[in-house]
Amino acid sequence: MNCSKKTVTRALVFALVPASLWSFACDRRGEGDDMNKADEHNEAAENARARAQTPGTEPSPTPINPLPSPVEPPKPTETGSTPIDDDADAKAELKAADGEDAEVEAKFYAVNGGVRVVAEVEDAKPGKHGFHVHEKGDCSDLKGKSMGAHFSPEKHDHALPTEAGTKHLGDLGNVTVDDKGDGRVEITVPGATLEPNGATSFLGKALVFHLGEDTGKNKQPSGGSGDPIACGVIEKT
Repeated sequence: MNCSKKTVTRALVFALVPASLWSFACDRRGEGDDMNKADEHNEAAENARARAQTPGTEPSPTPINPLPSPVEPPKPTETGSTPIDDDADAKAELKAADGEDAEVEAKFYAVNGGVRVVAEVEDAKPGKHGFHVHEKGDCSDLKGKSMGAHFSPEKHDHALPTEAGTKHLGDLGNVTVDDKGDGRVEITVPGATLEPNGATSFLGKALVFHLGEDTGKNKQPSGGSGDPIACGVIEKT
């Protein structure tokens, strides 16, 4: 047999290497394959994340439990009830006539296009009572009607606020008093103002609470609501 020195040398090397070393080498080669596979998997995951964050690519998946959007606080709504103790633009505290116990407090609020009147009554006789703004701010003689007629700068006839057509600007209708002697009224008067010396201003006028019910336009010139039993001047707060 003709063998070169190189061939003989290789044969001797393989013969001298223990079998355990050959097994170790094979194992390391297997680990290298596994590491290559892991690297490929990680690279694929990174590529997927990059595509999700790049505009124009596939959208990122929706979280399983997304956080709820912030809830806006409810906007305030019109309740139609103005607290009597709110800051008002004007007020009137009515003083009862001799022999009467009615206590009346009213506040006035300048609103868009008019004046809102809020009044509360205590210790009055049950039933309906006429309630008006009169032309003069003089409550010195209720029996003699020192406060004058209903405030009507345009000289209209008398009517209830619920009746159609024109009416006195000072016609506030009635206050209904319950069996406990308590009553409350709220009304917005279009065209009225709270401007000093204004032609349609309630300032400086008298607010009057009457003995009986205001029955409206069929009873001129004041609705037949009877004697004034409480009166107060409307003043700027």
